[in-house]
Parts: sequence; C-alpha cells; structure tokens
Amino acid sequence: MHSKDMFRKFLKLKLWQKALLVVIFSFVVFVAWFIYAIVTDEPPHFFPLNNSQGKYTITKNCPNGQGWREQFSGQGYAYCVEYKGADVFMNDESGNTNFFRITVGKSAIDLEPLIGKEVKSIEGKYVGSRKQCIQDKCVDIGGPYVVLDVNSFELVDE
Repeated sequence: MHSKDMFRKFLKLKLWQKALLVVIFSFVVFVAWFIYAIVTDEPPHFFPLNNSQGKYTITKNCPNGQGWREQFSGQGYAYCVEYKGADVFMNDESGNTNFFRITVGKSAIDLEPLIGKEVKSIEGKYVGSRKQCIQDKCVDIGGPYVVLDVNSFELVDE
C-alpha cells in the first residue's frame, strides 16, 4: 500500500475518526517523548570537576551540609567534595554563588585520611543515590540525593 492510498483512505474517514486518529497519534508521541526524557535524564552538573582555578576539598559534612551554604555547623557522617570557584550551578534562592558542597556517592579511595585536604583533577560523574560506598563499605544517606561518584583525583601539594 502506497502512502497516497493511505492518505486517500484517511481523507475518506469521518471527521470524528480523523480526530480520534490524531489524538491517538499525539498521545503515542507524547508518551514516547516522556519515556525518552526519563531514560536519558541526567542530574545537573553542580560544578566543573576539572577547573584549574577552582579549589576542591574533601570534608565530612554531608548529607545535611550538601548545597550552596558555605557555613555549616556540625559534623556530618558522609564524605563530601567542597568546591570554591566559577561555574557553580545556580540556585534561585541563593543567587550567584561560587561555592557548592556535594556528597560523594562511590569512591574506591579511602577518604578518611584526606578530610580537610585539597584535591584536583577529579574524574567522576554526577548520579542519583541513597547510599555512599567508600571502598565497598556502604552507608545509607537518605535521599535520594544527587551525589558525585569519584573515579580518581590528585592531592594538591601542600
């Protein structure tokens, strides 16, 4: 069957049948678009992972201290990466800021001896998670939160 024949058949349909076909087609397209958006969705990149002008520090103030607030009282139970520098993802409530603290999701590196140390050249990605797994030891962090899975980094010489 050629497309011209199909078009002629479509033209011969009653108005309500044409409208129903258009609605069904539109619904299928919308559902497909919605599924595609969910499947390909990625968390926002809160800050660049490789800014040579930025400062990255390992802390233990998360998950409660995660976010744009630089001043945080209290100690968290989960490791974080704090970033100070340009290109921070904007928050309407905070306005323009050059600080963000994010929970580490996974790391094969033991972060305990690195608390308070500055790191650089972070390789990793932003993902959603309810757990923090450091050297395959996992703790529940609530959430789900957007976290940073760290593949590698370098220590800054002090």
